[in-house]
Amino acid sequence: LELSMENQPERMPITKKNMKRFLMKSIDGIIDILRTIDNSKRLEMLSLMIEGQKMTFSELLEETGLQKSALSNHLSTLVDKNLLEKQDKGLYQISFDGEELLSNIAHYYLNSKIREQQRLVNLLELIGKKPLNFNTEAVEMHERTGKGIVKIE
Repeated sequence: LELSMENQPERMPITKKNMKRFLMKSIDGIIDILRTIDNSKRLEMLSLMIEGQKMTFSELLEETGLQKSALSNHLSTLVDKNLLEKQDKGLYQISFDGEELLSNIAHYYLNSKIREQQRLVNLLELIGKKPLNFNTEAVEMHERTGKGIVKIE
């Protein structure tokens, strides 16, 4: 997943001590964001718009299968948290913050699954067995390039 670097603040190196201090002072805000995306329909709505296309209320209604009032509430929450932008009446687009959040979640999840597969390979090697239907190609590609697609069968 690649994001445009436009309008993105430079990331400063952060020590674990500073990270701890920041996290301790930011717990309520972080929990608020996590609660916002702790809903499959909200995450689905953000994912539908990840390529930057704008979607109308009617399109979102059809795609999500939600009732009008539920969709309206979810959209309001996502706009309030700056994860979606309301372009015109009934027209929505994912915000830069929404794209960045989804990108970070996807990277975390992908890397977690790659580490999980590697742990399984290591365990199987310890007992002298070769995994069946295992995508070692993705693990090897990740080790070489830092990128990879995980397929667990």
